[in-house]
Amino acid sequence: MAYFVRSELETKISRKAIDGALSEGGPDTDGSKWAALVAGVSRQIDGRLEGRYTVPLADPLPAIVREAAVILAAEAIYMLRGFAGDQNPWVKQADDMRARFDKIGRGDLPLTNEAQPVQSSGSVIAEPSRLHADDQFVHLLV
Repeated sequence: MAYFVRSELETKISRKAIDGALSEGGPDTDGSKWAALVAGVSRQIDGRLEGRYTVPLADPLPAIVREAAVILAAEAIYMLRGFAGDQNPWVKQADDMRARFDKIGRGDLPLTNEAQPVQSSGSVIAEPSRLHADDQFVHLLV
């Protein structure tokens, strides 16, 4: 499954830059270079999440997955154009996303920001029994 579409990437970098990167070594007439870019981005995300989540992730995708995919794709486009390391304006953001997804994969961060219930639907309240004089007996109220 693709975690982003070209129009999302075009909000970050120009169509001309994308086309230029994909036409390095010849035009992408059959779409195979674009497909390879999408697959590479998906593998980066899936590889970090697969121990904790079933991948590929299904729609609706968490917003962080879509955003990370676009950032990783932008980094890859600049790398295809020969901009590596500090020359690539997307490296830091992509590294930050990879680090975040590593934490998500380890369970240190949640994938989504869904609110967790404060208290489960059932609870146990214990109090000293009024039927026995000693405090060893406790009855449970549910």
